[in-house]
Amino acid sequence: MKILISLLLIFFHFVSFSQYQYLRTVYIDTGDSIPSTRYPLDFVAFKYKNSYLRYYKANTMKSSLFIYDFDPNSFVVRKIDTCPNTFARFPVDVLPMKNYDVFIEPDKIYIYDRIIGKQTSYRYAYGASKNFLCVNAFNDSILLLSTFTNFHPLDGEPGLHLYTYNINTRNIIRSRIIRMPGIALANSDGAYVSDVGGKCYFIDPLTTDLYGIDTELNVTWIGTVDKSIDKKKNIIYERKSDKLIYDDWDRMYADFISNFGSDLDSLKNAIHSNIYTKDFYVNTINNLKIHFDYVEKMYPFNDSCLVVGISRANSGYKVRDVFMYNVFTKKIELHYKNWLNDRKKICNKFQDYFPASFSNRNTHSLCFKSDTILMGTFYDTSLFRPSSKDSLDLEIHKQILKNGYRWSLQEYKLE
Repeated sequence: MKILISLLLIFFHFVSFSQYQYLRTVYIDTGDSIPSTRYPLDFVAFKYKNSYLRYYKANTMKSSLFIYDFDPNSFVVRKIDTCPNTFARFPVDVLPMKNYDVFIEPDKIYIYDRIIGKQTSYRYAYGASKNFLCVNAFNDSILLLSTFTNFHPLDGEPGLHLYTYNINTRNIIRSRIIRMPGIALANSDGAYVSDVGGKCYFIDPLTTDLYGIDTELNVTWIGTVDKSIDKKKNIIYERKSDKLIYDDWDRMYADFISNFGSDLDSLKNAIHSNIYTKDFYVNTINNLKIHFDYVEKMYPFNDSCLVVGISRANSGYKVRDVFMYNVFTKKIELHYKNWLNDRKKICNKFQDYFPASFSNRNTHSLCFKSDTILMGTFYDTSLFRPSSKDSLDLEIHKQILKNGYRWSLQEYKLE
């Protein structure tokens, strides 16, 4: 009996059935709104990283980019910088740093120097991946650029592409492509690379195995985040899909070399893939979401923990299982089951309509700050009232058509 009680106490210590509560709206952008005819995600990014809280907004002509630097405690805007908006398209990821703001495009890195107030852009070295999707930092000098790709041969060899980048010299230091498992979930808008405490990590989306990455790009297994996942079932599928995708690339590459030698510029006209098709990609992702548990996102939580959001089989966007995993002790510090991830049909509370969702794009991802969560939205939060989702959708849509999109920042409290 004593053993049973002890186990129950441990269980209730680690598993929280409450999740988060809305606290307040901490900032509303009072500048120009984004026209209702434009896609708002192409104008705005937001990121909290290493105590730096920044909001990035392009003007409607996309000629300038405004950088709002917030005090992370009071949410007062301390400084607004303006730099030319020279992006070919809005960045796929951003990184606020002490002296820099880093913006990632598939084939370029843009660096805004906050000291001299100047932005410069640099193309990656020849042979580097042309589809970087993520930027993290080991320290104030060394960045980790990464992408996990399987969809299109023009992105380069499938796998986890890692590059260390010296922000002071503006050079790639070293690169490595690793044939990491779980390649079927690459390009699924997941976030599988993150940094905590001066180190970077990658998570296998199908087994939740966590790997550490050092500045030499050595990879070390850390532990398994979710030990309840059906690892046997997932590994069988993972090995089958990994072999299918990686073997198809090897076949294509061998065919290409035999016909065209080392003329890589001819690649786009020479390859023929049995695997890299839109139908294969869509069918694979849909099959995974219905039949398998998998990691959707991984974010930093504090100096020692990562937040891992897991989508359970056939859960759609509704809920997630969320783990706060300590990378040093290799233990779960918090576990939130059935984390509300999508709007409810009947919305009695603010978070029922404005949930802290793990399904947001990387430039609008959830930001965890101590025991609170920060999340941005383009909808007028003042219109919320207890009602049905359909009714609120209609009212907010009317407001957008009339006044456009206006970004605001919400704060939630973890429970």
